[in-house]
Amino acid sequence: IEKFEKEAAELGKGFK
Repeated sequence: IEKFEKEAAELGKGFK
């Protein structure tokens, strides 16, 4: 689940 968190963090940055 670490990869998912890393990808989600990048997606969140792009969304924000």
